[in-house]
Amino acid sequence: MIERNNYNGIEYVIYRPEQYSKIDNLPVVVLFRGHPDEWFQSRQDTSRGKRNSYLVINDLITKGYVKPAAYLFPATCNSALDEYYFCHDLKAPKQRNNQENYLTHQNFETEFLPDVCKQYNLDENKVSLDGFSLGGYTSLVYSFLSPEKYISTGSFDGAILNYETDNIKLNPKTTSDLTFDSFPYIFGGIPSQKDFESIDPLFKISNDFIIPKNLFISGTNCNLENSNKPRVKLLLETMQSKNINNHCDASIIDINSSHEWFWVDEYLYRALPFHTHKLNK
Repeated sequence: MIERNNYNGIEYVIYRPEQYSKIDNLPVVVLFRGHPDEWFQSRQDTSRGKRNSYLVINDLITKGYVKPAAYLFPATCNSALDEYYFCHDLKAPKQRNNQENYLTHQNFETEFLPDVCKQYNLDENKVSLDGFSLGGYTSLVYSFLSPEKYISTGSFDGAILNYETDNIKLNPKTTSDLTFDSFPYIFGGIPSQKDFESIDPLFKISNDFIIPKNLFISGTNCNLENSNKPRVKLLLETMQSKNINNHCDASIIDINSSHEWFWVDEYLYRALPFHTHKLNK
């Protein structure tokens, strides 16, 4: 069963494979990226050809590489696909151009996820998070805010925001394309350093906060200006400095990899077996 639905105006796609139709309280893998449809037909590029996440999941099921799980794809953008919301309620977006409901850490955990799990017979206590680019940042932020809640957490080529690099007030000459002023719907504007650090995975790792278990982090070898490669590298180096294990054996998925959907699908072939095995322990 694959179905499009929404919770209080927040669109999502839920895939509960027919092979698991008789399983009650099925674990769930949540995959973040702007709009759910991107996982099935990307508007960003055509690198994946006719392949998509649905076909990848079914290939993994057929080959026996994954354990039983459902797959949830929430929208983290508006319906016009031009504003993206990856925020914490304390930094809710104030400068957006529409008044649609949007996903936050709080309403994801206390409203959205419980409602979806109840409606589709899923286990709210067995959830893994993952995502691509800003979706990878979302999965990390949500998990680091609730480090004991999720079974595993992944991020592929995550846009790990940096207070100096992405802050035009501190760094007027920055070349970042993710500055706080240009993406006000992430933090509602330029956050204070204290507010930013309160949700920043890098800060939490460096300062010995409780860290989520079973981290699975990978990136690409894209060397274009504003690629996420340096952001992922810094995250992994910080984890290594604190002896935090990265369960992904490839910090760069492939020497020829880039920030395209072909490589997202290749990442899913690695990440989904990891998440589903952890969920079914």
